[in-house]
Amino acid sequence: MAPDFQKLFVDRVAAIRALTDGAGNPAFNALKSVDLEEVTSLISSLQNKQCRSDLLPTWLLKECTSELVPFIRRFFNASLRSGRVPQSFKSAYITPLLKKVGLDNTDIKNYQPISNLTVTSKMLERVILQRLLEHLKVNGLFPSVQSAYRKYHSTETAMARVISDILMALDRDDVAALALLDLSAAFDMVDHSILLRHLRESYGISGRVLTWINSYLTDRQQSVCHAGMLSAQEYIKFGVPQGSVPVASEPGGIGEIDLPVVNPGGIIPPLCRQNCVQKLRYMGANNYE
Repeated sequence: MAPDFQKLFVDRVAAIRALTDGAGNPAFNALKSVDLEEVTSLISSLQNKQCRSDLLPTWLLKECTSELVPFIRRFFNASLRSGRVPQSFKSAYITPLLKKVGLDNTDIKNYQPISNLTVTSKMLERVILQRLLEHLKVNGLFPSVQSAYRKYHSTETAMARVISDILMALDRDDVAALALLDLSAAFDMVDHSILLRHLRESYGISGRVLTWINSYLTDRQQSVCHAGMLSAQEYIKFGVPQGSVPVASEPGGIGEIDLPVVNPGGIIPPLCRQNCVQKLRYMGANNYE
């Protein structure tokens, strides 16, 4: 009997491993080229505003769409093929924005930095975003309970889910508890190497796509424009620009780490609560400097 048990145990492990062989996140390592129709659509959807770095007003870009589209298309495709972002696209003018209405506007600590980027750079960012979202959607990589940075989702869907879960818990005579976490300067504290590793390991992003994102993040410069004055430019080692397209749309937010999904229809066991706390500690220690 002993040899039979031995064979059963060994074969069972081998069979399970065979079923999951090659499992993992689907690879996203190449970027689809841009065509004339896509560039035309991007231009037509632009708002009539630009930053001080734009050499061409947006309204004029729209009026000259048919003449400029072939050149913009060639330019964008060169960036996608090489995995490089032009250095001029990585320079931002920062506008300090009051965090909340009613705060003391004489205290500079009450402001957050908003990046003003060129219109063309935002168009290129949107090209990358559309391909990234397609990869996430097709392969089911969006967290099921995520409301942020998703089409047809908002704070309203998040609130509806939270209120529904609380009411269902109360109907079962359970205790409902809500923990809220606010990260200080979350966008400014992102570690680029950690973000790239997370995109590679959690979302299967590699190859030319990861190279492009790495180029987008590195060697960025910024200067602050306020009250008619402009500061000197400085290179930014950490963080991502608030106001850029990828930042506003990256799954779960930049530096996001997947937290365990607690059973929405039952009591939270002590072990799960402990795992949540450990995950939060891990996120703080490993996603931000």
